[in-house]
Amino acid sequence: GGYLIPKMSGPAGLETEYHSTNPQTAKMAAGRSHIAAMGWGDTMYNLSGNALPVATVSECNWALWGGNYDGSLRCACTPAAKHVPKIYRSPQRAYGHQGVVSCVDAKTSRLASSVLLYVVTGSMDCTLATWMIELIGKDAPVVLPSSPAAVVHAHLAPVVGVSVVPQLDTIVSVDLHHKAVISSLQKAHVIRTVDLGFVPSSVVLSNDALFSVLDESCTKLQTFSLNGRRLSESVEAPEALSVMKAAPDGGFLICAGQESHTVYVLEMVTLQKCHEFVGCTFSVLDIHVLGSMRTLVCIGGDNQVVAFRTVSPAEDEPMSDDWDSDENDHED
Repeated sequence: GGYLIPKMSGPAGLETEYHSTNPQTAKMAAGRSHIAAMGWGDTMYNLSGNALPVATVSECNWALWGGNYDGSLRCACTPAAKHVPKIYRSPQRAYGHQGVVSCVDAKTSRLASSVLLYVVTGSMDCTLATWMIELIGKDAPVVLPSSPAAVVHAHLAPVVGVSVVPQLDTIVSVDLHHKAVISSLQKAHVIRTVDLGFVPSSVVLSNDALFSVLDESCTKLQTFSLNGRRLSESVEAPEALSVMKAAPDGGFLICAGQESHTVYVLEMVTLQKCHEFVGCTFSVLDIHVLGSMRTLVCIGGDNQVVAFRTVSPAEDEPMSDDWDSDENDHED
């Protein structure tokens, strides 16, 4: 179910030995390039090729990442957070696992006067950890708690993918033993375990209570309901995928190809291709879905960005093949 990473000694003197899945493309190139540029990635453990588990929070312009030798979760503001005090621009770290953090997901839930940030991390030590952070204002600093809100001992193998939807109070995580575990976010207990029948590499949970799993070769997809029912047989992806996201309103998967740099929109239940966007000249390593899927922002290495508009601004109707794109290279 993967290849063995030999024992290595990290800067903290820790010795680690883990199994990891086949190499896959990094999930957040912009965040990763900024982390590297600031010299924050010098203690990163090479989990799976060039992959670095990163989650970005657009509401407050912060990034959280794992993959560190010392097993820490780290966070820092991105260049877009211009008004954050200088003291918070250096990475913070918190510890909730005995092993390297192998996957991260972060979602927000709005309260009356603030935003609650839910962060879920999976680790090579087979555990999940949940973290809750209250955000007050767009440029308010994210302060990592000293310890997680809860640790879930739900897996018998390293966790390689996690996805959370606070509105559903649900976490879905997948491991190297072909298992998907459905857990409660608030109560931190296991609801159900699903036998996938294949080794996964990542998982995406949608707002309509469906989750799609990508296999370790990044070429086959399957969709399940939260009661464990398999809604589709294994479907061949248009090509090997580098990233996939669920549409905010559910119903669709947005995926990016590793080779052609094409962005695909797939119907989540049948996994049939509904539309594709071409025009990226770089590998798409992260996708931000804005405004009920009206705009897709594709991010590559060196902070390259392409935006695709999926609806007509005049008629607010889905666009035909004559979609618009806006490609820019950003210095920040």
